[in-house]
Formats: sequence, C-alpha cells, structure tokens
Amino acid sequence: NGLIDCRLYSNDFNLTAINDFLDPGTARNLRGYLNADLRIGGTYETPEIEGTAQLRGGQLFLVENNITLRNIVMESRIRPDAFILDQLYAESSGSMTLSGRVNLEEFIPQTFDFNLQTRNFRVFNTRDIEVFTTVGARLTGTANNPKLTGEVLLERGFIFLDNFGETPVEQVVLEEEEDYSKLIDQVYDSLEIEMALRIDRRF
Repeated sequence: NGLIDCRLYSNDFNLTAINDFLDPGTARNLRGYLNADLRIGGTYETPEIEGTAQLRGGQLFLVENNITLRNIVMESRIRPDAFILDQLYAESSGSMTLSGRVNLEEFIPQTFDFNLQTRNFRVFNTRDIEVFTTVGARLTGTANNPKLTGEVLLERGFIFLDNFGETPVEQVVLEEEEDYSKLIDQVYDSLEIEMALRIDRRF
C-alpha cells in the first residue's frame, strides 16, 4: 500500500560533524547539540511528518560578515499541516530572535508568518563595513506574494566606499548557480516592502 512508518531520533547530536560539509567560504566552526524526535508516516504520495527539534549551545562563524553567532538556541515543531518555529535565538554583540510558522498542505508550503527582533545586533564586522542594528520586522504571505513590514534602526557603525562608482562591475553567474539566482530574483521581485529606516547619528 506504499505506507511509511519510521522514526528519526537524535540525542545531543554534535553538529561539529557537519563542518566538513559546509562551504568554508560561507560558514565555518559550527558547534552545538541537536535533539530531535520525528515520526514519518502516511504514504509515499502523501507523507506526514510530526515531531520536535531543538538546538542548544550553537555557534557559527559567517565568513563574509566576519561575525560569530553565539549561544544559538532553536526550538521547533512540525505537524502535517504546519512547521512552527517557536524560537531561533542568537547573539552577535547584541541579540536576534526569530519566530513564526509555515502552513503546509500535503507538505507543500502555503502561507507563512515570521517575526524578527534584533537589539544592537552586529551584522557586519569587516574592514569596510561595521553595522549594528535594532530591527522589528514581520514577513507574511506566500512565496508568490510575500510582504515585509517593520522598522530598521542603524544604531552605529560605518560603510567605507573606496573608489565608489569608478570601477565597472561585471556580474558573473556560474552555470550551476543560475537556477538558484532565478529563484531568489523571483522572490525578490514579488516582495512587497513597507519598512521604515532610521539612522542614528553615531552611524
């Protein structure tokens, strides 16, 4: 009958084992412990997944931003009709908290609703860019009709522009990245944005 009945369970799985699979030009030094208890049922045509997943003691270095996300905590639940992110928390000088849900139909995303809050959160720490932000944002809608609302405060930092506008830039897209770029462009083109931007005098 094509029935599925299996369980995926992890108890303090050490995420350092995944470091060998990360792109070292994007992210490095992943740490943390993953606990998960997932049950996959239903049929091959209409699978159903239920369970929970938690991450504690997480840490990750983002290469291009030159920042380390510390004290990462994640708590999530999955049901046949929804993926629920109760909390994703991380620190980078300040703090960031993300929560929300994706409503599913036959395991296909339908609508989503996410809230992002940051407080004095360091986004960049490079020679040319240093940015600390406080953000209150909400992303809602569907993949074809997303909407981003809220407020961004650039608290402090700097952006150094060296010979800005004097050097021509040629965009190069690798063949295997073409489909991914088209997907990002499609989402960005359909995104409706209502964000207020404030810049502190210290920036």
